[in-house]
Amino acid sequence: MASPTPYVIKGINANPHWDPKNPTPLALRREIDDLYDESLKNSKTFDQLSLYLLALKEFHEQDYKDELSYFGVSGIHGQPFGPWNETTPAVTPGKGYCTHNSILFPTWHRPYLMLFEQRILEVIKGIIAKSAYEPARRAELIATAEQWRLPYWDFANKNKTTLAALCTKQSVEVINPHKPSAINTEGKPDRQTIANPLYRFNMPSGKTFGDAGVTRFVNTDPDPKLNYTLTIDLTNGTTKCIPFPIPEDQEKAWIEGFQNLTVVDELLSSGPVATSWTFASSTAEGVYRLLNGDDSTDDGEPRAWADFASTALQPPKGVDPSTKPLSYMNIEFIHNNMHVWVGGKKRVNPDVNYVGHLGLVPYSAFDPAFWLLHCNCDRLISIWQALHPNEWFVSAKDPSGAGTWAIGEGELLTPDTPLAPFRKEAAKFWTSNDVREWTTLGYSYPELQPWLAKNPAGQFDEVEYIRQIKADVTALYDVTGKAILGQVGKDIAQADENITKNIIPPDTIHDHIVECPIQKGDGYLEHIDYVVNVEYSKYEFNGGHPYDLEVFIHDGPISEATPDQLNKALVGTAEAGVVSCAQLPLTRRLADDLIAEEKALTSLVPSSVEDYLKANLKWRVSALNGALIPLERLPSLKLSLAQGVCRVYTSDKKVTDYKNYSTSALDNENRSTHIGGFISVA
Repeated sequence: MASPTPYVIKGINANPHWDPKNPTPLALRREIDDLYDESLKNSKTFDQLSLYLLALKEFHEQDYKDELSYFGVSGIHGQPFGPWNETTPAVTPGKGYCTHNSILFPTWHRPYLMLFEQRILEVIKGIIAKSAYEPARRAELIATAEQWRLPYWDFANKNKTTLAALCTKQSVEVINPHKPSAINTEGKPDRQTIANPLYRFNMPSGKTFGDAGVTRFVNTDPDPKLNYTLTIDLTNGTTKCIPFPIPEDQEKAWIEGFQNLTVVDELLSSGPVATSWTFASSTAEGVYRLLNGDDSTDDGEPRAWADFASTALQPPKGVDPSTKPLSYMNIEFIHNNMHVWVGGKKRVNPDVNYVGHLGLVPYSAFDPAFWLLHCNCDRLISIWQALHPNEWFVSAKDPSGAGTWAIGEGELLTPDTPLAPFRKEAAKFWTSNDVREWTTLGYSYPELQPWLAKNPAGQFDEVEYIRQIKADVTALYDVTGKAILGQVGKDIAQADENITKNIIPPDTIHDHIVECPIQKGDGYLEHIDYVVNVEYSKYEFNGGHPYDLEVFIHDGPISEATPDQLNKALVGTAEAGVVSCAQLPLTRRLADDLIAEEKALTSLVPSSVEDYLKANLKWRVSALNGALIPLERLPSLKLSLAQGVCRVYTSDKKVTDYKNYSTSALDNENRSTHIGGFISVA
């Protein structure tokens, strides 16, 4: 049912006049695992987490026909493809409101999170108002609730390789507002155990998603192997990682909402690359490169907002994108991979294909993990903005040409494009300019507390603030730099002899970086860095159906490799159904291969690396059901090798520099046996 009046998103204690030059404290969005761990020891934190979980559970249970219910708010993102808080027809029929592969990707999701956060707080206040608590306890809980903000899950933290703990528990202990004097089984007052609303979402009143207008996911293809139907419409609950095609003995679990947490954690921890470089660390590596605090890219110019914000490859007119190799890494690509790793994707060991609601854009927002994942994306976006405060955009065409419910196909997008359906006022939508400064919206993040950075006079110290952000980013996400320092040593003269003779040819140890992979400087080491850049068209496979690209380093035919060999050979993946450019860091993997005696790589000098990759870098593309897609079906697919200089500082206060990248000239024409000069596996 539509709201009788337009629903306005105000934010929690938003303050458009918040002064960045004289910053005052803001409530923090906190990491969900940290919040949970603290709640076990701190009663106030337990209260705050309890209120959030109680409200989220009640939010889930609201009538799905209500636009302000959990289903109604989650349905804005994609299915069931209808208007929200408005009655106007679709600008682009058959689409949701979400902006993907678009320069608006970061800013559109910001008021979306504000809406979700605001609705949770409204429900929290209703729970407190209806509680049986004494007035003093109610006032205490209201004050606690006002400091609550939506938590995030830091999926890229190099020290964490599993799904957030609260997403894995079927039940959870919380306060008992309606019977605070009741004693639980452990003899504690004001405690109750409830079904955990972060575990999954189930449609209220036993309804199915189909009852609410959500349709199944169907691919019809001339090749029978590529045909599939995913019966989302029959499900009542959200699923993570169920085998697809769905086995008969798991159809009931699929309908109820199956949480294959063992597979989720194995995908997150065992990763897409060799044993010594886990998925978590490769994600951390990608985030670290993306958040690199130095305002420089390949050409010495600041990294543009358009490069950071979206998978859409939008070089300036007349500029070959291969001349800006660093621009291929972006926040949306990292976000896309997390969706499919937690929701479900093809796995190589064992060779099983998995699917789930979170892994498919039209249905992803129904999974409670969506909100934790996207809150972390907003955090990473905010950190990047703090490190690049002058970067913004003027305009950009919708590159996909696909449009959304509120945006026309190929429409020109600007910072004043309405971020529909999110209303700032009854007759005005939020815009990117409105949400650019997250601090004016009533929240911040642990790494972004400028009010703590003070000079001796007690005034805001911007230099100290930025220094601390860089230190936090390095501590959380720097993987390759620390590995290089660990392998080579802070003093090259003290490096392990075997590593030194392989990485640094003795006759070139004092030469320039182009000839010498690792060189010592005053407080830093420099080494050659390698990345694989990927370009492909979003709509090339049956008008936009998802497909996975897997990249391997393997010395034999992929078709003859064992699942264990494939798992160790996997360099990375790109979820191509939503992206048009991506980047896979390669240096750490090459260093692993260099040290492994059975590998053919003898040095990290460019000529050796190029010969090694020409013989061993291979890839394949598969559809949602796991069937391989012939590469001739994807004529725009292009992989290239880029190399540059990486400067790693011994000080934790400095972030790694990435500079002077160039792209290898590769043959991308002969697609029957080769792509990009490398052997294909289709």
